[in-house]
Amino acid sequence: MSSRRALGGLLALIILSGLVACGPENLADSGGTGGTGVTAVVSSGPITEIGSIWVNGVEYDTTGATIMLPGVEPFVDIEGTTGGDLLHEGMLVTVEGEVDASGLSGTAQKVTYHRSLIGPVDAVDVDQYTVLGQQVGVSVTNTLRTRFRPATWRPAMGEWVEVSGYALTDGTLHASYIAQLDAVNVVVLKGPITAINDDGSIIINGSTHVVLPTGQSADQLAVGMEVEVKGYWSDGVLTADAMSSDDLPAPAYAGEEVEVSGMVVQLWSDTEFTVSGVRVRVDAATLYEGGTAADLQLRTWVAVKGTMAADGVVLAQQITFAAQPDATPDDGAEPEGGSDENIDGGADCTVDCDAEVVGGDA
Repeated sequence: MSSRRALGGLLALIILSGLVACGPENLADSGGTGGTGVTAVVSSGPITEIGSIWVNGVEYDTTGATIMLPGVEPFVDIEGTTGGDLLHEGMLVTVEGEVDASGLSGTAQKVTYHRSLIGPVDAVDVDQYTVLGQQVGVSVTNTLRTRFRPATWRPAMGEWVEVSGYALTDGTLHASYIAQLDAVNVVVLKGPITAINDDGSIIINGSTHVVLPTGQSADQLAVGMEVEVKGYWSDGVLTADAMSSDDLPAPAYAGEEVEVSGMVVQLWSDTEFTVSGVRVRVDAATLYEGGTAADLQLRTWVAVKGTMAADGVVLAQQITFAAQPDATPDDGAEPEGGSDENIDGGADCTVDCDAEVVGGDA
């Protein structure tokens, strides 16, 4: 099974051991460590502009960076041209690298793209599509804006799409990126397990019924675990042929200062919630800026400062409410450097686009 997940995987910006957070609205001060003026970062979020790539308000040069795309062998971006060719506006990525003292420019050492699903459109509604039982919401406003590829295309019934976005455990998914695909038959769905049924099947992200692969038991699964399944979609049921888990590793930074920036995607209780893949706990000492505890709702964008507890939960000292930084409004033009070719020069598909993935290493 694959175990790749960068500190929560999706849509969190985490800075450990006093490093700089370069998130929405530059909420944290920029600066260097060790007097060098350069800081190491792990930053995740949607690509808002092609520069090389812009993520969380920082432009990252991808020259020399290792690029991780699902279904494609890792490769090095020798010329710094991946942004716009294989990485597109709206894709959710995790960038591991460095940011300079300005807090606006950085160098990527590794860029990992995160997809949410691949499948056919089962229903079309206003600002919403149904794919694999997931209600895929879209937005045309700058805040959390959905980028379509091609830019002027919109999905129709029966069309196959690739979606990258925020999975909320109420069975909805906010799409940051939707790409048009040729029909590939094999569907893909990634999200948290929200229920384990008596018959051993599971529910992913609140709404999709998944029959586990032959020989796979639910005994080692748990509610809240992040999984990716590949298989076939029929009569409202996803029958999986392969499944992988991206559950979080044991925390290695207990006691360290942490900053997290991203969307609230799960509400566990009045005192605990998840910002993307990172669980956060508040108490009576937590300070709030730009809002109150009552404003901690699904889809809210926040920046959290705190410390990592031994159980892997961030103990919040301060929570700041903010809007996601975004590029200028979409004018209908293709993203800079936009190409409808993949790494092999084929159709617009950055992931495993044929049936060979079935039963393979997920």
